[in-house]
Amino acid sequence: MDFLNKAFAQLAELFRSMSPGARVTAGLLLAVVVASAGFLFNHQVTGGDGYLLEGQHFSTAELQAIESAFGQAGLNNFDFDGGRVRVPRAQKAKYMAALVDGNAMPAHFGSHLDAAVSKPSPFTSKQQQDAMLKIGLQKELAAVITQMKGVENASVLYDVQKKGGLKLETTVTASVSVKPVGENPLPSDQVPKIRALVASAIANLTPEQVTVVDLNGPSYQATGNKNVHDVFDDPYAQRVKYWQDYYERTILQAVNYVPGVVVTANVELDPHTRLEEEKTHVDPKTVPLTVQEETDTEQTDAANPSGQPGFQAQQRPNAPATLPAQARGNHTEKERSSRREQNDTSRDWTKTETAPLTPKRVTVTVAVPSSYFEKVYRDQNPSPPDQPPPPVDKKELAQIQTDETSRIQNSITPLIPQVDLTTDPRPLVTVTPFHHLPAAAIPVPATSEIALGWLAANWSTVGMTGLALVSLVMLRSMVRAAPAPSAVPDLPLPPPPPPVEKTAEKGVAEGEGKGANRLKRRSGSGQSLREELADMVREDPDTAASILRSWIGNAS
Repeated sequence: MDFLNKAFAQLAELFRSMSPGARVTAGLLLAVVVASAGFLFNHQVTGGDGYLLEGQHFSTAELQAIESAFGQAGLNNFDFDGGRVRVPRAQKAKYMAALVDGNAMPAHFGSHLDAAVSKPSPFTSKQQQDAMLKIGLQKELAAVITQMKGVENASVLYDVQKKGGLKLETTVTASVSVKPVGENPLPSDQVPKIRALVASAIANLTPEQVTVVDLNGPSYQATGNKNVHDVFDDPYAQRVKYWQDYYERTILQAVNYVPGVVVTANVELDPHTRLEEEKTHVDPKTVPLTVQEETDTEQTDAANPSGQPGFQAQQRPNAPATLPAQARGNHTEKERSSRREQNDTSRDWTKTETAPLTPKRVTVTVAVPSSYFEKVYRDQNPSPPDQPPPPVDKKELAQIQTDETSRIQNSITPLIPQVDLTTDPRPLVTVTPFHHLPAAAIPVPATSEIALGWLAANWSTVGMTGLALVSLVMLRSMVRAAPAPSAVPDLPLPPPPPPVEKTAEKGVAEGEGKGANRLKRRSGSGQSLREELADMVREDPDTAASILRSWIGNAS
């Protein structure tokens, strides 16, 4: 605290010693220093520029709307960086407000339909509501298609026509105009996706009724007939594309140790969409299938008459009967046997169902840069340290190329279907070298260009820093140039005027006091002449001024 008090006292004494103009200048310079330091601190905290919406990428149409909104708001300190918008971080709120006021905020899925539903008023007719919903659906489909891979901008139009009559037929047509990124054509695999999307969103519309117009390439007309399939709907073409991608990815993983290798696969499919095979094997030796045996036995016994015939037997019913002697009847027994046997040959029946559209023959072409073989040669024949590499031996390089080609073929052959080479001698794997042309080096900007670019991006910071430094230097020079208080010469004071009679005693006392003070000053035990003059100026400025004038006059 004592240090601060002393420093403050020195500054106060220095400020009192300055002239009024110097005081104003010093105050302004101090204000400039404080403002510069505040600006530098604020700029450092905000971090310069930043991206709107956390670096979200915008389409070309959205960037055009954003630029128009900024122009209407009078904001021009922005830049487009690869589909992103870079603005000063401290002014992000202003730029976001300009987007909202200019209706340039990027649309999200469903926003167009929400706007179409929320806009109608109680006085809106049914036809107007249908038209608003139709426009909202078209914008919504266009926004979804714009987010697809390789699509920069899109527009969707559709129409519904109702024919009168008893059948009340309805015809629906749609068209999609697509602007791919840059000058590239629309990827072929995106066409069926776009058609399916539009057809699914509009009632009574089939994918065959959707026309896709590629603004960088061909147009894909609507067929309107479900029986006429587009090439993208052909299952054979889809399977060929799938298997080509599959084998190229698999083989590329197997030879990825070769830098710059290019793999291309050609796939031939079995054209059968369904294949069932049945085989029956017949054994010439017969085996019994069924055996049937039957045995039939018949027995017959005949009995004799048991009563006495004639008139006598009818008389006297209560008369005792006479039992005849026991007589034995006839006995007959018959037995029949039969056997039936059914024989057949032995058969083995096999039914095989094969998956449809499977690869029948796959040929692969592998392109290897010639620099790879030279690198292998250099690795096998290293040059001594601190010496330039020797020239390449062409015979050894040719042998290395042959060995590496055979190695690549052996690593690819197990990955593809094997065929009978006697019926088709074409090779399955072909390895060809190619000379890799190096791309042109990107020119490095000169130091002056880098410095100018950095200065253009940070000119405000550099300017404020320079202004603060100049202000400090000027303030320091003013402090040093401030005049030091001049030393007052130690001259004897003139005798005081004679006192009045009424105050004789008081004057004698004061004279004695001043003489005593003078003696103390001379002896070094009292106040200095400067302190006495300061006390005199405070007590009686007029007397002090007259004394100083007399001193100056005597000195001259």
